[in-house]
Amino acid sequence: MNFFAPSRILIIYGGTDSERNVNYYAAYYTHIGVLDLKKMVWINVNILGEPQPPRCSHQSIFIGTKLVLFGGINQKGFVNGGVKYIEVN
Repeated sequence: MNFFAPSRILIIYGGTDSERNVNYYAAYYTHIGVLDLKKMVWINVNILGEPQPPRCSHQSIFIGTKLVLFGGINQKGFVNGGVKYIEVN
């Protein structure tokens, strides 16, 4: 979960649902939730470009207008591939 001060939004990326087991594996997500903290409403997000692998337990930070993602785990184990980012406009 990250706070983007210029737009006063809260962004939640990825996650898991350990209650939703499929063949004893938890479900992992690539969802992006954006909450407008001024209006207290959820914003629909259009994702362009190559999708990131689903993950949870990752680290993220804003650098400028980029939400930078690193690490995490999913159904395959540790998420490899280095640092990824999502541009926030």
